[in-house]
Amino acid sequence: MGRILIILSGLAVLWIGISELQLRWESRSEPTEYSLAALEEGAAVSNLNGRLDSHWALFDAMVFTYQTRRGKPPEENDTVSGYCYPVVSKLPAAPGENLEFRVVVRDHRARKVSDLPSGVEKQPAVSGLFLRGVKGKDRELLQAGFPHVDFHKVLLFEVGRKKKTVWDLLFCFLAGPALIYGAVRFKKTEKVKVTRIDNRSPGV
Repeated sequence: MGRILIILSGLAVLWIGISELQLRWESRSEPTEYSLAALEEGAAVSNLNGRLDSHWALFDAMVFTYQTRRGKPPEENDTVSGYCYPVVSKLPAAPGENLEFRVVVRDHRARKVSDLPSGVEKQPAVSGLFLRGVKGKDRELLQAGFPHVDFHKVLLFEVGRKKKTVWDLLFCFLAGPALIYGAVRFKKTEKVKVTRIDNRSPGV
């Protein structure tokens, strides 16, 4: 069982390296300025290293991950691992109008549940990386609140994220295979019990 876990860990490190290498290939050294309004109209992202202009953050629609005991609801002092919320260039003209958005922001600046923002606020421009869309539990929860939004077209922008350095990638591509190789080549030492056989005849 331990060997399998080591192999899986090696594969995970290698996969991280491959994913980060792809992000690095598609990210230039200098960030590109992106207009949220233009992205909402269908503009393409040519450089994953970007700076998103000022926007309205829909914190009331936020989903977040927190660290606590299983099954326990969040408390104010629980640590927040990350949170996602939709952003728009302008608010709907009429109350109750279906809200459309094309960008979801992933943030890590709030450290505790009590620090999480709320409401709808105008936010300044932020820098970070565009990623491969909203996935997993974040997408499931956001989709429940916005069933009319096509999440296949929604971009994910992670605030403050930067592309990995060459040394980070080198570590992944060396450590991953090393873990796999070590687990495959490892041989468990078997304990051999030695029993002395006395062939002498009784009385000798």
